[in-house]
Amino acid sequence: MDPILGGALGAIISAAAMLWKSSSQRATEMRDSALRLTIAVETVGERLSELHADFKSDRIEIFGRLRDIENKVSSIEAKVYK
Repeated sequence: MDPILGGALGAIISAAAMLWKSSSQRATEMRDSALRLTIAVETVGERLSELHADFKSDRIEIFGRLRDIENKVSSIEAKVYK
């Protein structure tokens, strides 16, 4: 085989192997990034659900207290304006 042709063929094979390795690494990095983003979105969703539950329980407690205060004020007004 001609040394020039052999060198060119070796360079082409080396370039193809490097390209394949590079694309394989990019695919792996993209897959890992997608996985991390998916996990992050799921975590945010779970925390939002927890926050919503906390707000709901706080709202129930606050409105319960307001109802009690309103009843007390109404009874005091009834006594005062008799």
